[in-house]
Amino acid sequence: LAVAVFDVDHFKRVNDTYGHHAGDEVLKRVANVAAKALRAGDMVGRFGGEEFVIILPDTTTQTAMLIAERVRSSIAKSGSTPRVTVSIGIAELAEGETGESLLRRADEALYVAKRAGRNTLRSAG
Repeated sequence: LAVAVFDVDHFKRVNDTYGHHAGDEVLKRVANVAAKALRAGDMVGRFGGEEFVIILPDTTTQTAMLIAERVRSSIAKSGSTPRVTVSIGIAELAEGETGESLLRRADEALYVAKRAGRNTLRSAG
Protein backbone atom coordinates (compact mmCIF):
# COMPACT_ATOMS: atom_id res chain seq x y z
CA LEU A 1 0.00 0.00 0.00
CA ALA A 2 1.19 3.49 -0.82
CA VAL A 3 -0.41 6.89 -0.43
CA ALA A 4 0.13 10.13 -2.27
CA VAL A 5 -0.84 13.43 -0.67
CA PHE A 6 -1.11 16.41 -2.98
CA ASP A 7 -2.34 19.95 -2.98
CA VAL A 8 -2.90 22.75 -5.43
CA ASP A 9 0.11 25.06 -5.70
CA HIS A 10 -0.59 28.70 -4.81
CA PHE A 11 -4.28 27.95 -4.23
CA LYS A 12 -4.77 31.09 -2.12
CA ARG A 13 -3.75 33.13 -5.17
CA VAL A 14 -6.47 31.36 -7.22
CA ASN A 15 -9.10 32.29 -4.62
CA ASP A 16 -7.80 35.85 -4.26
CA THR A 17 -7.62 36.45 -8.03
CA TYR A 18 -10.67 34.58 -9.33
CA GLY A 19 -12.89 34.26 -6.25
CA HIS A 20 -13.94 31.35 -4.06
CA HIS A 21 -16.45 29.97 -6.56
CA ALA A 22 -13.67 29.63 -9.14
CA GLY A 23 -11.48 28.07 -6.44
CA ASP A 24 -14.18 25.47 -5.74
CA GLU A 25 -14.39 24.70 -9.46
CA VAL A 26 -10.61 24.27 -9.60
CA LEU A 27 -10.79 21.74 -6.75
CA LYS A 28 -13.50 19.76 -8.56
CA ARG A 29 -11.51 19.82 -11.79
CA VAL A 30 -8.30 18.71 -10.06
CA ALA A 31 -10.12 15.82 -8.36
CA ASN A 32 -11.69 14.71 -11.65
CA VAL A 33 -8.43 14.90 -13.61
CA ALA A 34 -6.60 13.02 -10.84
CA ALA A 35 -9.27 10.30 -10.74
CA LYS A 36 -9.00 9.76 -14.50
CA ALA A 37 -5.21 9.31 -14.21
CA LEU A 38 -5.53 6.48 -11.67
CA ARG A 39 -5.82 2.73 -12.07
CA ALA A 40 -8.93 0.74 -11.28
CA GLY A 41 -8.93 0.20 -7.52
CA ASP A 42 -7.01 3.38 -6.69
CA MET A 43 -8.99 6.04 -4.81
CA VAL A 44 -8.70 9.81 -4.54
CA GLY A 45 -10.46 11.99 -1.99
CA ARG A 46 -10.30 15.47 -0.58
CA PHE A 47 -8.32 15.56 2.64
CA GLY A 48 -9.16 19.14 3.60
CA GLY A 49 -8.72 22.60 2.14
CA GLU A 50 -6.90 22.17 -1.16
CA GLU A 51 -5.26 18.91 -0.06
CA PHE A 52 -6.13 15.49 -1.50
CA VAL A 53 -5.04 11.94 -0.75
CA ILE A 54 -4.69 9.04 -3.18
CA ILE A 55 -4.83 5.48 -1.83
CA LEU A 56 -2.78 3.07 -3.97
CA PRO A 57 -3.41 -0.56 -2.90
CA ASP A 58 -0.70 -3.16 -3.53
CA THR A 59 1.69 -0.46 -4.74
CA THR A 60 5.41 0.10 -4.20
CA THR A 61 7.04 3.50 -3.96
CA GLN A 62 8.42 3.10 -7.49
CA THR A 63 4.98 2.44 -9.00
CA ALA A 64 3.41 5.14 -6.84
CA MET A 65 5.92 7.65 -8.24
CA LEU A 66 4.91 6.73 -11.81
CA ILE A 67 1.21 7.10 -11.01
CA ALA A 68 1.78 10.36 -9.14
CA GLU A 69 3.74 11.76 -12.08
CA ARG A 70 0.84 10.87 -14.37
CA VAL A 71 -1.52 12.73 -12.01
CA ARG A 72 0.80 15.76 -11.77
CA SER A 73 1.32 15.93 -15.52
CA SER A 74 -2.39 15.49 -16.31
CA ILE A 75 -3.34 18.35 -13.99
CA ALA A 76 -0.59 20.64 -15.32
CA LYS A 77 -1.69 19.96 -18.92
CA SER A 78 -5.46 20.10 -18.32
CA GLY A 79 -5.66 23.39 -20.22
CA SER A 80 -8.43 24.94 -18.14
CA THR A 81 -8.32 28.45 -16.74
CA PRO A 82 -6.97 29.23 -14.27
CA ARG A 83 -4.02 26.95 -14.97
CA VAL A 84 -2.94 25.15 -11.82
CA THR A 85 -0.25 22.72 -10.80
CA VAL A 86 0.08 20.35 -7.86
CA SER A 87 2.85 19.16 -5.59
CA ILE A 88 2.76 15.54 -4.43
CA GLY A 89 4.28 13.60 -1.54
CA ILE A 90 4.38 9.80 -1.59
CA ALA A 91 4.94 7.18 1.10
CA GLU A 92 4.80 3.39 1.08
CA LEU A 93 3.42 1.59 4.14
CA ALA A 94 6.20 0.05 6.20
CA GLU A 95 5.62 -3.18 8.09
CA GLY A 96 3.88 -2.42 11.39
CA GLU A 97 3.32 1.24 10.48
CA THR A 98 0.06 2.97 11.39
CA GLY A 99 -2.08 4.79 8.86
CA GLU A 100 -1.49 8.00 10.78
CA SER A 101 2.28 7.62 10.46
CA LEU A 102 1.99 6.77 6.75
CA LEU A 103 -0.05 9.91 6.06
CA ARG A 104 2.35 12.03 8.12
CA ARG A 105 5.34 10.78 6.08
CA ALA A 106 3.50 11.45 2.80
CA ASP A 107 2.61 14.94 4.04
CA GLU A 108 6.25 15.60 4.96
CA ALA A 109 7.27 14.49 1.45
CA LEU A 110 4.67 16.90 0.04
CA TYR A 111 6.36 19.79 1.85
CA VAL A 112 9.74 18.70 0.50
CA ALA A 113 8.21 18.84 -3.00
CA LYS A 114 6.87 22.34 -2.32
CA ARG A 115 10.26 23.54 -1.08
CA ALA A 116 11.82 22.06 -4.25
CA GLY A 117 9.84 24.55 -6.33
CA ARG A 118 6.32 23.08 -6.60
CA ASN A 119 4.75 21.25 -9.57
CA THR A 120 6.85 18.24 -8.60
CA LEU A 121 6.77 15.13 -6.44
CA ARG A 122 8.91 13.57 -3.75
CA SER A 123 8.83 10.28 -1.88
CA ALA A 124 9.32 9.78 1.84
CA GLY A 125 12.76 8.48 2.75
